[in-house]
Amino acid sequence: MIISSMSLDGLDLMSRDYYFHLSGLQDINKDVVTSDLTVDGEAWGRSKNKPKTLVLDGCITTYTAAAEWALNRVLGRNGLKKLVINNKYQCQVEVTSRGSNADNSHIVTCQLTMPDPYLYALNSQSIQLGVTYSTGVIFGADKGVVFGVAAGESGTLTNEGNADTYPVITVIGTCSGISVKNVTTGEQISVSAVLDDSDTLVIDCRPATCGVYINGKPDIALKTSPGWIHCPLGDNQFSFSRSSLQNKKHCTVELQSRWI
Repeated sequence: MIISSMSLDGLDLMSRDYYFHLSGLQDINKDVVTSDLTVDGEAWGRSKNKPKTLVLDGCITTYTAAAEWALNRVLGRNGLKKLVINNKYQCQVEVTSRGSNADNSHIVTCQLTMPDPYLYALNSQSIQLGVTYSTGVIFGADKGVVFGVAAGESGTLTNEGNADTYPVITVIGTCSGISVKNVTTGEQISVSAVLDDSDTLVIDCRPATCGVYINGKPDIALKTSPGWIHCPLGDNQFSFSRSSLQNKKHCTVELQSRWI
């Protein structure tokens, strides 16, 4: 990968004040071990990724105290830091060691650790799903009459990365009989929830946070179908069905492409 821009916790490391180089970013054969399963079971929630080790080296080009202080503030801060590359990719890293040149303190070398070895798209994609009608009237406790052209049952998201990724599905509004399907893979999730207008249902298919949540509380018992949904490389077509008297798109599917 050719790196043309890079920032760490918002500090531009390829600017007038700094010039840094990053190595080890893509090293699938050496650093990555995965054991994700796309079926229900304990192994899904306990999948392991071996951390990836990066080397960040460069210098403070302007030799100013302000530039040195700003760099030290970012590198010295504890915890994970957001690394953004080419204004397109992002990951979380921790500074695990740091050194400088004995003859020139403005030359810096750091070892960074990525607990999650994947790069993620800086901006996620999303689509809204749910059949709506251009004109009509909906009435009654369990029956409705609608007119006009129906639209919004399906939509497409594109995994632009080089590794499988997993969607987050959010359903808001009065509806029941909820079912979401990745038509491309054939995977489908059905949920036996009856939602009111103020309810929010989240179906998170990502391995680290996988689960079904209603109003922020986990409730896996609502899920009535086996397996989860993943998105292979390329286009993934989604469809959504529900029972509702509301003429609105209840479902949002969000996807972050990822790279290894």
